[in-house]
Amino acid sequence: MFSHINIRRFIIGSLALFCFTAFQQANAQDYKRLYKSAKDFYNEGRYSLAMEAFKPMMVYDKNNPYPEYASFYFAMSALKQNYFGIAKDMFIGIKKQYPAWDQINE
Repeated sequence: MFSHINIRRFIIGSLALFCFTAFQQANAQDYKRLYKSAKDFYNEGRYSLAMEAFKPMMVYDKNNPYPEYASFYFAMSALKQNYFGIAKDMFIGIKKQYPAWDQINE
């Protein structure tokens, strides 16, 4: 019926799927934690730290629900520090990259 090799493959495949799923869930939790930390820096007026914290979240990743928000707060942090060129470039980039974002008018 089932050979020893097929059972072994099934177990290894199941284990790999479990690990992959666990990694994705942990990764999503990491983004949530990183976003909260970056937003705390922003709310505290620590704009340089906020920019550094938002930077890795601006990159697209299917597990990351925050790239638009991270880009926006990165630009706002730049604006608060009078980095007008950086802020302007970021706002233009947000409009181009996320034209359908529900917060685009902000």
